[in-house]
Amino acid sequence: MCHIPGVKKKNKNKKNKNKKNKNKKNKNKKNKKNKKNNNRKNKKNKKNKKNKKKKNKNKKNKNKKNKKNKNKNKNKNKKNKKKKKKNKKKKKKKKKKKKKKKKKKKKKKKKNKNKKNKKNKKKKKNKKNENEKKNNNNNKNKNKNKEKNTKKNKNKKKKKKKKKKKKKKKKKKKKKKKKKKKKKKKKKKKKKKKKKKKKKKKKKKKKKKKKKKKKKKKKKKKKKKKKKKKKKKKKKKKKKKKKKPGITWLDVAQEDRRAEENAVASKVKPPSSRAHRRLLFQFGVTFTLRRCS
Repeated sequence: MCHIPGVKKKNKNKKNKNKKNKNKKNKNKKNKKNKKNNNRKNKKNKKNKKNKKKKNKNKKNKNKKNKKNKNKNKNKNKKNKKKKKKNKKKKKKKKKKKKKKKKKKKKKKKKNKNKKNKKNKKKKKNKKNENEKKNNNNNKNKNKNKEKNTKKNKNKKKKKKKKKKKKKKKKKKKKKKKKKKKKKKKKKKKKKKKKKKKKKKKKKKKKKKKKKKKKKKKKKKKKKKKKKKKKKKKKKKKKKKKKKPGITWLDVAQEDRRAEENAVASKVKPPSSRAHRRLLFQFGVTFTLRRCS
């Protein structure tokens, strides 16, 4: 087929080249990722191998130490057994010697005890004899005193009998006078006490009930009025703060759009005044000039 003038040829080769280039790029990306992953895996495996070697070394060293310690302990135990046997034999010999000495000491102690006991017995006997003598003397003195006292008491009783007859006559006269005075005083006191108690109890009960009811009603009304007034004042202060004017980001954006539209219509640059730039810097935006085409 010959080429027809005025008609463009289809560039098939260009399309194929583009596909090949894309495939190459994708392959290269995959290969890079695989290399990175392989490197990470290899590093981990190396670390694990090192750790295993260290663990195995530590185990071997521990086993060696334990074997040495076991052998040492065996030797120590053998030596200790021998020492114990020797010490037992020595102790037996010492015990035999001590027993002989103790027998001699016991005999001496018995003699000394017997001497002390004899002395104590003598002392006790002497004390008993002394006490008996004292008691006998005391008893004799007591008997003498009793005889004296009996005589005195007999004489006292005789005197008392004579005195009692005279006292009886005097007591009769005194008793009559006392009885008359006591009866008059008791009757007057009882009547006065009963009248005073009844009047005081009735007056106190009525006054207490009236005072309690009045106090409770007044306190409840005052508390409710104070709470309502405080709530109204807080609401008025919040409304005044919201009415204050301020420049927002929307106001600045609207001014930029209007300036661009006017510039396109008249084919003139948009305004770039210093005041306009300052507003933009406050909101953290950098200013860039856009020339109209």
